Amino acid sequence: VERQSALKNSVYCLLGLNAPRDFIDNRLLPMNADVLAPTTKATRRLVFSRAVLKGAHEPDLVLNVLLIPAALQTIMSGKQPAVYLAEFAEANPDLDEALASHLLPTESDSALYSNDYLMFLRQRADLMISQLHTLAGLANP
Repeated sequence: VERQSALKNSVYCLLGLNAPRDFIDNRLLPMNADVLAPTTKATRRLVFSRAVLKGAHEPDLVLNVLLIPAALQTIMSGKQPAVYLAEFAEANPDLDEALASHLLPTESDSALYSNDYLMFLRQRADLMISQLHTLAGLANP
């Protein structure tokens, strides 16, 4: 997702249409420059950070991108998802609602809570496909 692409733009639109919420307090995130501007590897907000993946997997996949403000990414940076999700859950009893608004898996046995990047990519792809079916008025597979 380094360069402008129809796929990246489509995913950003899909995520924006889903009204993403803040992981800390569930407030609706504004779709402003702070959230939408990160288009370079250095500023991109990721579910699984580069530091976490340590070169074992490609982090810069469109399925790994989040539309969140920089301040939220700072809290998450360098931590496995299970770690930062536990921290957010302490502050936000409705964390599942916030996760779902980003088309992230919410189940306690999901790849986010087991820190399984490859499974996470499959789960997120399934959630995005399901949302596309819903938006198109089609039955979900």
